[in-house]
Amino acid sequence: MLAIGRFGIWKVGLFVASIALATRFAGWDLRYPPTGPVNPYLNPIKDSFVGRLDDFYNGILICYLCVVERSGSRRRGGYPLLLVGLSIGVLTMICWDNVALGRLPQTWAPLLHTAVNASLFCIIYALYHLRGRFRRVVFENYPIQLIGMMCYSLYVWHGITNASLTFNKYTPQNLSILFIALSTITVLSYRYVEFGHASDWRKLFLLGGGAKPR
Repeated sequence: MLAIGRFGIWKVGLFVASIALATRFAGWDLRYPPTGPVNPYLNPIKDSFVGRLDDFYNGILICYLCVVERSGSRRRGGYPLLLVGLSIGVLTMICWDNVALGRLPQTWAPLLHTAVNASLFCIIYALYHLRGRFRRVVFENYPIQLIGMMCYSLYVWHGITNASLTFNKYTPQNLSILFIALSTITVLSYRYVEFGHASDWRKLFLLGGGAKPR
């Protein structure tokens, strides 16, 4: 943040993107051992704070642009940018699957992480521009908002839950068990770990009205 104030957000962004990408490539190049069976794609170099620094910058840039563009012009261009973001996201997921299956080299992974950030930037920034029923129905409905509130617990526990169940095949039955187990753990973690201090649980689940938890 101090660097942005001195050198500007775009120069800092270029530096952050370069150093993060170089760190991720170094992690793959040196073949650091993964963190264990929970996630064979994590290693202490590629997934270090520096290796994920562009994740943080992505949110800073979106916030900056949304604050700067407080005029009516922010309503334009939402749908094309949303389509671009969704297209990049789908293509990235397909590529990630092929990396996991060995059909693409693992050296694609650092670039795919950059593509994920590009996809999220386009989607979130586009939604800031969109107005009307489409945004309300598709992106502001209750289930989506609730999942968004619990996204950190969902992120933290999904790998551990998946590895602990040790399925040989992802059949519909196994996927149902995984979904139920992960949903239960996520709800409990969100309520009692993230917001164990909160007295009104209804607000945590967007049931009681009023301000959302911080």
